[in-house]
Amino acid sequence: MERKILLLFAFAAFIFASCEKSEVLSDDSSTTADASIAQLGVLAASDDAYSTASSDANARKGHKGKSKYTEVSVDSLPATITSYISTNYADASVSRAAQNDSGYYKVHLILIDSSHVGLKFDPDGNFVKAYTHKTFTTVDIATLSETITTYITSNYSGATVTSAKLSSSGKYLVKITKEDSSTAVLGFESDGTFISEVTPKKGGKGKGKH
Repeated sequence: MERKILLLFAFAAFIFASCEKSEVLSDDSSTTADASIAQLGVLAASDDAYSTASSDANARKGHKGKSKYTEVSVDSLPATITSYISTNYADASVSRAAQNDSGYYKVHLILIDSSHVGLKFDPDGNFVKAYTHKTFTTVDIATLSETITTYITSNYSGATVTSAKLSSSGKYLVKITKEDSSTAVLGFESDGTFISEVTPKKGGKGKGKH
């Protein structure tokens, strides 16, 4: 009888440990996904919608001034860019980078104080502007403004909004799954004005430090 009771307790302990482990793995996966949205979102929001002073005014293509960036490997960044980062952000970690069809770059950095910075560079690697986002708050997608949801419905037919965040700088970072199952992160101003789109590169991200 005692043997059966001991076996029962051992089995219960095993089940509890297994469930606990599953919860930890699930939390880790969620944390990774949140970090991914924030990082790509910083790239998408590292621009000023309708900025007449922007040096890449001719780079905006497609609907309503849409500027589309595709993620590139951090290791492929030009020496001009990596040199600028090393000089001005010596302790920063370079997390992600993206480039548009006109050659402009956006680079995501994580500073030593955990702040997030998006840097914009022209095709020659010359610095254009920096955008700082200290924190991110998860937003219920049901509360996104009509301006944002209408833009997505009009320009990404069949797409589904899967998550959204609001940065401390007031920019919205919205992740969508397109009709072809590919994903993208969109950046919006606080008033819902579209900024740009960043498409993750296949095979994960390249991470590095300069």
